[in-house]
Amino acid sequence: MKHNAYAICISGLLLAAPLFAAAAEEQKAPVSNIPLSAVLTAAEQGDLNAQIALAVMYDRGDGVPKDPTQSFKWLLRAAEAGRADAQFLVSDSYKHGQGVAKDEAEGLVWRRKAAEGGHVPAQLSLGYEYSQGLGVQRNNTEAALWFRKAAEKGNAFAQNFLGEAYALGKGVPRDDSQALKWYGAAAAQGLAIAQFNLGLLYANSGAQIPRDVVRAYMWLDLASRQGDGAASLTRASLTKTMSSAEVKRAEALAQKCLAAKYENCDGN
Repeated sequence: MKHNAYAICISGLLLAAPLFAAAAEEQKAPVSNIPLSAVLTAAEQGDLNAQIALAVMYDRGDGVPKDPTQSFKWLLRAAEAGRADAQFLVSDSYKHGQGVAKDEAEGLVWRRKAAEGGHVPAQLSLGYEYSQGLGVQRNNTEAALWFRKAAEKGNAFAQNFLGEAYALGKGVPRDDSQALKWYGAAAAQGLAIAQFNLGLLYANSGAQIPRDVVRAYMWLDLASRQGDGAASLTRASLTKTMSSAEVKRAEALAQKCLAAKYENCDGN
């Protein structure tokens, strides 16, 4: 069964509006509480936090006239100084033509700079673009590389994508045990698509991972409780192959897992 939650999740992450929501969240105080003159002076003196704050102010029209061009100007100053989060926002500005002429190639240059600087959303973005061939030639090896970098920093979406790469042998050798590891890491963070994938892995695994319909049902049930329709349908199909005792045990495990907030669910 084809599942489109990947596209939904990633588009929500990469195309979220407003553009500077993440940057604004990182400010220690509301931007409107900072006098414009103080922010401007600090920004002109090279303070990277102030430059990003000023970009947020111009993006929102917070204390200044809304001005995407000025917003981009200050973002670019911080990006050129090596600030990875600003580099990612600059890449997004180029990608969508916000405050600057649209230039997807230049956006990719800045996205790569941010990713190489350790910015997790940029790493995830690059991984997804390479996996789908969006603005770049499809390259599963490159995609897996960037997914791994973000996954190792705890990003649940990247962990799920890396699990998929191992499950399907996309850019890495097929390895169900590695798929289990990365799907499990994302599922433990409550990511429904990863819980769905983990359920499928247990339901269909073979040599490396023994088939376990109870655990498969448990993870499908957990994903279903979060509104994952594909998980609900797959769980219903799996139920037909299980005994009533197995179903009862799986439901109890799912409840226990929920109560533990997904901690050590596969250790039950």
